[in-house]
Amino acid sequence: LRSRVQLERRYGDSLINMAPDIQLTSEGNSVHVAVDAVLVDFRNRGEQSLELADLIEQDIIASFETVIRQHREVSKKVIYDVQLLMRFCNDRKHTYDKLARKYGSRCLEAENVAQECLLGVAMRNADRLKLAQKATMLSKQARVSEHEYYAGVEQMNRAQTVFDAQMSQVLCVLQDMDEKRAKCLKDGLMKLAVYETSWLRNLQYDLEATVKASESADPYKDLQDFIQQHRSKVRRRDATTMFAPQPFFNFGKLKEKGPQHNQQADVQAAVKQL
Repeated sequence: LRSRVQLERRYGDSLINMAPDIQLTSEGNSVHVAVDAVLVDFRNRGEQSLELADLIEQDIIASFETVIRQHREVSKKVIYDVQLLMRFCNDRKHTYDKLARKYGSRCLEAENVAQECLLGVAMRNADRLKLAQKATMLSKQARVSEHEYYAGVEQMNRAQTVFDAQMSQVLCVLQDMDEKRAKCLKDGLMKLAVYETSWLRNLQYDLEATVKASESADPYKDLQDFIQQHRSKVRRRDATTMFAPQPFFNFGKLKEKGPQHNQQADVQAAVKQL
Protein backbone atom coordinates (compact mmCIF):
# COMPACT_ATOMS: atom_id res chain seq x y z
CA LEU A 1 0.00 0.00 0.00
CA ARG A 2 2.86 2.39 0.66
CA SER A 3 4.22 1.64 -2.80
CA ARG A 4 0.77 2.34 -4.21
CA VAL A 5 0.67 5.68 -2.39
CA GLN A 6 4.07 6.68 -3.78
CA LEU A 7 3.02 5.61 -7.28
CA GLU A 8 -0.25 7.58 -7.14
CA ARG A 9 1.57 10.69 -5.90
CA ARG A 10 4.16 10.53 -8.65
CA TYR A 11 1.41 9.96 -11.20
CA GLY A 12 -0.67 12.86 -9.85
CA ASP A 13 2.26 15.28 -9.74
CA SER A 14 3.24 14.31 -13.30
CA LEU A 15 -0.29 14.96 -14.60
CA ILE A 16 -0.58 18.30 -12.83
CA ASN A 17 2.81 19.44 -14.14
CA MET A 18 1.91 18.12 -17.59
CA ALA A 19 -1.04 20.52 -17.83
CA PRO A 20 0.42 24.03 -17.43
CA ASP A 21 -1.72 27.05 -16.74
CA ILE A 22 -2.62 27.86 -20.33
CA GLN A 23 -5.25 30.57 -20.79
CA LEU A 24 -7.38 29.74 -23.81
CA THR A 25 -10.12 31.94 -25.23
CA SER A 26 -12.93 29.41 -25.36
CA GLU A 27 -15.66 31.87 -26.39
CA GLY A 28 -16.79 31.06 -29.90
CA ASN A 29 -14.03 28.47 -30.47
CA SER A 30 -15.01 24.83 -30.05
CA VAL A 31 -11.45 23.56 -30.59
CA HIS A 32 -10.21 25.68 -27.68
CA VAL A 33 -13.07 24.28 -25.60
CA ALA A 34 -11.93 20.72 -26.41
CA VAL A 35 -8.28 21.52 -25.58
CA ASP A 36 -9.33 23.16 -22.32
CA ALA A 37 -11.41 20.07 -21.47
CA VAL A 38 -8.34 17.85 -21.99
CA LEU A 39 -6.21 20.09 -19.76
CA VAL A 40 -8.91 20.13 -17.10
CA ASP A 41 -9.07 16.32 -17.34
CA PHE A 42 -5.30 16.13 -16.75
CA ARG A 43 -5.47 18.42 -13.73
CA ASN A 44 -8.52 16.69 -12.25
CA ARG A 45 -7.03 13.26 -12.74
CA GLY A 46 -3.81 14.37 -11.03
CA GLU A 47 -5.72 15.89 -8.11
CA GLN A 48 -7.84 12.76 -7.79
CA SER A 49 -4.73 10.57 -7.72
CA LEU A 50 -3.23 12.74 -4.97
CA GLU A 51 -6.51 12.57 -3.05
CA LEU A 52 -6.60 8.77 -3.44
CA ALA A 53 -3.03 8.55 -2.12
CA ASP A 54 -3.95 10.67 0.92
CA LEU A 55 -7.03 8.55 1.66
CA ILE A 56 -5.06 5.32 1.46
CA GLU A 57 -2.30 6.66 3.70
CA GLN A 58 -4.45 8.47 6.27
CA ASP A 59 -7.26 5.94 6.56
CA ILE A 60 -6.22 2.44 5.49
CA ILE A 61 -2.50 2.42 6.28
CA ALA A 62 -3.06 4.33 9.53
CA SER A 63 -5.64 1.78 10.72
CA PHE A 64 -3.32 -1.09 9.77
CA GLU A 65 -0.44 0.48 11.67
CA THR A 66 -2.64 1.07 14.74
CA VAL A 67 -3.77 -2.57 14.82
CA ILE A 68 -0.22 -3.82 14.26
CA ARG A 69 1.13 -1.59 17.03
CA GLN A 70 -1.55 -2.75 19.49
CA HIS A 71 -1.08 -6.41 18.61
CA ARG A 72 2.68 -6.06 18.91
CA GLU A 73 2.31 -4.91 22.52
CA VAL A 74 -0.21 -7.64 23.29
CA SER A 75 2.01 -10.25 21.65
CA LYS A 76 4.95 -9.19 23.81
CA LYS A 77 2.85 -9.61 26.96
CA VAL A 78 1.51 -12.96 25.78
CA ILE A 79 5.01 -14.23 25.01
CA TYR A 80 6.26 -13.04 28.41
CA ASP A 81 3.37 -14.73 30.23
CA VAL A 82 3.80 -17.96 28.29
CA GLN A 83 7.52 -17.99 29.05
CA LEU A 84 6.79 -17.57 32.77
CA LEU A 85 4.19 -20.32 32.60
CA MET A 86 6.55 -22.66 30.78
CA ARG A 87 9.33 -21.93 33.27
CA PHE A 88 6.95 -22.65 36.17
CA CYS A 89 5.81 -25.94 34.62
CA ASN A 90 9.37 -26.98 33.81
CA ASP A 91 10.44 -26.31 37.40
CA ARG A 92 7.56 -28.40 38.72
CA LYS A 93 8.36 -31.15 36.24
CA HIS A 94 12.01 -31.13 37.24
CA THR A 95 11.05 -31.34 40.92
CA TYR A 96 8.62 -34.15 40.17
CA ASP A 97 11.24 -36.15 38.28
CA LYS A 98 13.75 -35.66 41.07
CA LEU A 99 11.27 -36.79 43.75
CA ALA A 100 10.19 -39.75 41.62
CA ARG A 101 13.76 -40.96 41.24
CA LYS A 102 14.41 -40.48 44.95
CA TYR A 103 11.22 -42.32 45.86
CA GLY A 104 12.07 -45.21 43.55
CA SER A 105 15.64 -45.60 44.78
CA ARG A 106 14.71 -45.41 48.49
CA CYS A 107 11.92 -47.94 48.13
CA LEU A 108 14.12 -50.30 46.11
CA GLU A 109 16.93 -50.06 48.66
CA ALA A 110 14.56 -50.62 51.59
CA GLU A 111 13.01 -53.59 49.77
CA ASN A 112 16.41 -55.19 49.12
CA VAL A 113 17.54 -54.80 52.74
CA ALA A 114 14.24 -56.17 54.03
CA GLN A 115 14.57 -59.21 51.74
CA GLU A 116 18.15 -59.73 52.93
CA CYS A 117 17.01 -59.54 56.53
CA LEU A 118 14.28 -62.11 55.97
CA LEU A 119 16.67 -64.45 54.22
CA GLY A 120 19.41 -64.03 56.84
CA VAL A 121 18.22 -66.80 59.18
CA ALA A 122 21.69 -68.28 59.52
CA MET A 123 23.22 -64.89 60.42
CA ARG A 124 24.39 -64.07 63.91
CA ASN A 125 21.89 -62.26 66.06
CA ALA A 126 23.98 -59.11 66.30
CA ASP A 127 24.46 -58.85 62.53
CA ARG A 128 20.84 -59.63 61.89
CA LEU A 129 19.82 -56.95 64.41
CA LYS A 130 21.95 -54.34 62.67
CA LEU A 131 20.48 -55.37 59.30
CA ALA A 132 16.96 -55.09 60.72
CA GLN A 133 17.69 -51.60 62.10
CA LYS A 134 19.01 -50.58 58.68
CA ALA A 135 15.91 -51.97 56.99
CA THR A 136 13.73 -50.03 59.44
CA MET A 137 15.63 -46.78 58.81
CA LEU A 138 15.40 -47.27 55.05
CA SER A 139 11.70 -47.99 55.34
CA LYS A 140 11.18 -44.72 57.20
CA GLN A 141 13.18 -42.84 54.52
CA ALA A 142 11.16 -44.56 51.81
CA ARG A 143 7.99 -43.50 53.62
CA VAL A 144 9.19 -39.89 53.74
CA SER A 145 10.16 -40.08 50.07
CA GLU A 146 6.72 -41.46 49.31
CA HIS A 147 5.02 -38.46 50.96
CA GLU A 148 7.33 -36.09 49.14
CA TYR A 149 6.58 -37.89 45.88
CA TYR A 150 2.83 -37.62 46.46
CA ALA A 151 3.26 -33.92 47.20
CA GLY A 152 5.28 -33.54 43.99
CA VAL A 153 2.54 -35.33 42.05
CA GLU A 154 -0.06 -32.95 43.47
CA GLN A 155 2.06 -29.91 42.67
CA MET A 156 2.67 -31.21 39.18
CA ASN A 157 -1.05 -31.73 38.65
CA ARG A 158 -1.75 -28.22 39.89
CA ALA A 159 0.90 -26.82 37.57
CA GLN A 160 -0.59 -28.76 34.66
CA THR A 161 -4.06 -27.44 35.53
CA VAL A 162 -2.75 -23.88 35.67
CA PHE A 163 -0.92 -24.43 32.39
CA ASP A 164 -4.04 -25.75 30.66
CA ALA A 165 -6.18 -22.88 31.98
CA GLN A 166 -3.65 -20.20 31.05
CA MET A 167 -2.98 -21.71 27.65
CA SER A 168 -6.72 -21.70 26.95
CA GLN A 169 -6.80 -17.98 27.69
CA VAL A 170 -3.69 -17.42 25.59
CA LEU A 171 -5.22 -19.28 22.67
CA CYS A 172 -8.41 -17.23 23.04
CA VAL A 173 -6.37 -14.02 22.99
CA LEU A 174 -4.43 -15.18 19.93
CA GLN A 175 -7.63 -16.17 18.17
CA ASP A 176 -9.18 -12.80 18.97
CA MET A 177 -6.09 -11.04 17.61
CA ASP A 178 -6.26 -13.08 14.41
CA GLU A 179 -9.95 -12.26 13.98
CA LYS A 180 -9.31 -8.55 14.54
CA ARG A 181 -6.42 -8.56 12.07
CA ALA A 182 -8.53 -10.34 9.48
CA LYS A 183 -11.45 -7.95 10.08
CA CYS A 184 -9.13 -4.94 9.84
CA LEU A 185 -7.69 -6.29 6.60
CA LYS A 186 -11.18 -6.88 5.21
CA ASP A 187 -12.32 -3.35 6.16
CA GLY A 188 -9.19 -1.89 4.60
CA LEU A 189 -9.74 -3.77 1.35
CA MET A 190 -13.39 -2.65 1.26
CA LYS A 191 -12.35 0.96 1.81
CA LEU A 192 -9.74 0.64 -0.92
CA ALA A 193 -12.38 -0.70 -3.29
CA VAL A 194 -14.72 2.20 -2.43
CA TYR A 195 -11.98 4.81 -2.90
CA GLU A 196 -10.87 3.30 -6.21
CA THR A 197 -14.49 3.13 -7.41
CA SER A 198 -14.99 6.82 -6.56
CA TRP A 199 -11.71 7.66 -8.33
CA LEU A 200 -12.84 5.69 -11.39
CA ARG A 201 -16.27 7.37 -11.45
CA ASN A 202 -14.72 10.82 -11.33
CA LEU A 203 -12.34 9.76 -14.08
CA GLN A 204 -15.27 8.62 -16.19
CA TYR A 205 -17.10 11.92 -15.67
CA ASP A 206 -14.07 13.94 -16.78
CA LEU A 207 -13.49 11.60 -19.71
CA GLU A 208 -17.12 11.92 -20.85
CA ALA A 209 -16.83 15.72 -20.70
CA THR A 210 -13.61 15.54 -22.74
CA VAL A 211 -15.18 13.24 -25.34
CA LYS A 212 -18.25 15.47 -25.58
CA ALA A 213 -16.12 18.60 -26.07
CA SER A 214 -13.96 16.82 -28.66
CA GLU A 215 -16.96 15.58 -30.60
CA SER A 216 -18.52 19.07 -30.53
CA ALA A 217 -15.39 20.70 -31.96
CA ASP A 218 -15.90 22.09 -35.49
CA PRO A 219 -12.70 23.65 -36.87
CA TYR A 220 -14.35 24.74 -40.15
CA LYS A 221 -17.14 26.59 -38.34
CA ASP A 222 -14.63 28.21 -35.97
CA LEU A 223 -12.62 29.44 -38.95
CA GLN A 224 -15.69 30.83 -40.70
CA ASP A 225 -16.83 32.55 -37.51
CA PHE A 226 -13.37 34.07 -37.12
CA ILE A 227 -13.47 35.35 -40.71
CA GLN A 228 -16.92 36.82 -40.22
CA GLN A 229 -15.91 38.54 -37.00
CA HIS A 230 -12.76 40.09 -38.46
CA ARG A 231 -14.01 40.88 -41.96
CA SER A 232 -13.77 44.54 -43.07
CA LYS A 233 -17.06 46.42 -43.42
CA VAL A 234 -15.85 48.44 -46.51
CA ARG A 235 -16.97 46.95 -49.81
CA ARG A 236 -14.22 45.61 -52.00
CA ARG A 237 -15.30 47.59 -55.12
CA ASP A 238 -15.22 50.87 -53.29
CA ALA A 239 -11.93 50.12 -51.67
CA THR A 240 -10.22 48.96 -54.88
CA THR A 241 -8.70 51.39 -57.42
CA MET A 242 -9.87 50.61 -60.96
CA PHE A 243 -7.30 50.93 -63.77
CA ALA A 244 -8.10 52.19 -67.34
CA PRO A 245 -5.99 52.20 -70.51
CA GLN A 246 -3.88 55.36 -71.01
CA PRO A 247 -2.31 56.76 -74.25
CA PHE A 248 1.36 56.16 -74.71
CA PHE A 249 2.32 59.79 -74.50
CA ASN A 250 1.16 59.88 -70.89
CA PHE A 251 4.09 57.67 -70.02
CA GLY A 252 7.77 58.26 -70.28
CA LYS A 253 9.39 61.48 -71.50
CA LEU A 254 6.52 62.53 -73.79
CA LYS A 255 4.42 63.73 -70.91
CA GLU A 256 7.09 66.35 -70.15
CA LYS A 257 6.70 68.12 -73.53
CA GLY A 258 4.30 71.05 -73.45
CA PRO A 259 2.52 72.08 -76.68
CA GLN A 260 3.12 68.86 -78.57
CA HIS A 261 1.84 66.84 -75.71
CA ASN A 262 -1.26 69.00 -75.48
CA GLN A 263 -1.86 68.70 -79.23
CA GLN A 264 -1.67 64.90 -79.13
CA ALA A 265 -4.03 64.87 -76.19
CA ASP A 266 -6.53 66.95 -78.15
CA VAL A 267 -6.26 64.58 -81.12
CA GLN A 268 -6.88 61.55 -78.89
CA ALA A 269 -9.91 63.23 -77.32
CA ALA A 270 -11.37 63.98 -80.73
CA VAL A 271 -10.82 60.40 -81.85
CA LYS A 272 -12.66 59.09 -78.84
CA GLN A 273 -15.64 61.31 -79.57
CA LEU A 274 -16.05 59.85 -83.09
